[in-house]
Amino acid sequence: MDLSHNEIKKQCYEEIAKMVGRGPPGKPVNVDSLGHMLQLLVENPQLLAEDADIRTYRSYVDTNGHCYSNLQYIDAPKCSVRAAELRRAGNQLYAKKLFEIALRKYNESICAAPNASKDLAIGYANRSAIYYEQGLYDVALANIVLAKKNNYPEELMPKLLSREANCRSKLEDVRIPLVEASLELNPKIPFLAKCIQGRMDPAQGPIMVAKRDFKAGDVILREKPMVACVAWENVFGRCNYCISTNLSHFIPCRNCTTAMFCDEECMRKGQSVHRFECGVCAGLSRMFDFWLGPRLFFHGLSLFNDDVTRMMKFCKKFQGNIDSCFYNLDYSKYSPLDEFRTFLTAKSRRFEKPLYDNIIQLNAAIFFDMYMKVPLVQSLIATEEQKDFMQQCFVDYQIQKRNLAFRQTSNGHLYPIASCFGHSCDPNTVLLNELGNELKMIVLRPIRRGEQIHFSYGPTYEQDAEQHEDQLLSLGFDCLCDWCHVEKRYEWMAKFTQPSCFDAGHWAVVKKLINDEEQSCADKMNALQQFIQRYGFSHPQHDFANVLLVYRQALTDVHTAQMTLAMRRKICS
Repeated sequence: MDLSHNEIKKQCYEEIAKMVGRGPPGKPVNVDSLGHMLQLLVENPQLLAEDADIRTYRSYVDTNGHCYSNLQYIDAPKCSVRAAELRRAGNQLYAKKLFEIALRKYNESICAAPNASKDLAIGYANRSAIYYEQGLYDVALANIVLAKKNNYPEELMPKLLSREANCRSKLEDVRIPLVEASLELNPKIPFLAKCIQGRMDPAQGPIMVAKRDFKAGDVILREKPMVACVAWENVFGRCNYCISTNLSHFIPCRNCTTAMFCDEECMRKGQSVHRFECGVCAGLSRMFDFWLGPRLFFHGLSLFNDDVTRMMKFCKKFQGNIDSCFYNLDYSKYSPLDEFRTFLTAKSRRFEKPLYDNIIQLNAAIFFDMYMKVPLVQSLIATEEQKDFMQQCFVDYQIQKRNLAFRQTSNGHLYPIASCFGHSCDPNTVLLNELGNELKMIVLRPIRRGEQIHFSYGPTYEQDAEQHEDQLLSLGFDCLCDWCHVEKRYEWMAKFTQPSCFDAGHWAVVKKLINDEEQSCADKMNALQQFIQRYGFSHPQHDFANVLLVYRQALTDVHTAQMTLAMRRKICS
């Protein structure tokens, strides 16, 4: 007898769940694991039935929610005892000189401390000690100021004042030279270089094409995310609003013990979404980048001044329309509502239905349950129609988020314009945004007019065959780059194995310069960029490919230094 679609899917889920693992028996299931979710679906066939809808999943979670530890993660109230315990744990890490881990533990203590309490002040003071040890004297001073503002105990003040004096005596002006080419910007997308045009490709979906030549080192995109979210392991190490690491220098939400922000400005901007989740972030953040779907919903709701009915009418108007591209928006006259509409109707390079559509449905029901614990959400989402709408949006936005994503990470983010650039396993640009929220796209090797501009979504030709294959499967679409294309790969490999085409003596001079500690950062980058520009025709010859690896690492190092300096200046301004 032929198996039904759901029976085949169940068998598939069973096999994957065995490989991933379910976790220890007899304990509440933590549904932040793919294996756990697959196992739950296998054990509950009603969720795999063809007639299962969002109410089926909602009813299941409502009945069985006590079995899932995520749904039990309600933020604890602020508490001096808890803050002191966390601070002591931080002190132990500090004594072992595990400064980065200690910073996060102090941040957790700061979050737990009551507002304007001595425990809050001591948390800031302890954090200043770490920055002092790291040589970040300006940031240490900023934390000393926060400690004084929050009722730092008088009996401890002499030690704090001594550290303050030491910081002032060691202050120096730190400068990292700008080593980036300044390009004319697109008048409608003022964070994208001019002469880059978006268009739809029948096989790839949206792509971006160069309408002029670009040189190695040209910064062609600087974009901040439309919406972002922070995973649990980073909640005390990244801003809840902008997801910047900000050197782990944050201030806490005044009403919960999980969310932290770079400063008052980030806190103010973040309230458009955080007010809907304040008090349940501990559970939401354990759902990794799936959380971005619900956050996109509440971002949209805030654009309608919390009027659910207006949002429902707006979304219904565009239901089924997939005809938009972010590169057609006029960002010089930025309209968050137009950007949100484009998100709803954006074309994607991923055309198939997600493999784990049932997991997305289950996720949405779990998110629904958690958000409905927030009084503000309860007051807005009252009718069955509104409940169905919110939960269905959670499903749809998770799918659309994945369709537009270019990298799967535990932290979720949506960069609209960056999502329009295609993927290649042999990219001509590199993306940098590990520390901050701004994504920077830099030209890696010369790009000619008419050439497609692309970056790697994960897979690269440098990976071993098994890793590359696994990364390709995660894309959700067929890679058509020269490395993966059956007909073009032979030509690519033939060129890769050719003898070196560049002057070995020239490269020896460049290597000597970039390894010379007395040479300026700008001179090193300039030498690398000129070499790559001169011998760019060699690509993808393997010796030249090794030069690109050196250059990519240099770009990363310079970007890290620049971001660190920018954060220090922002903190101390």
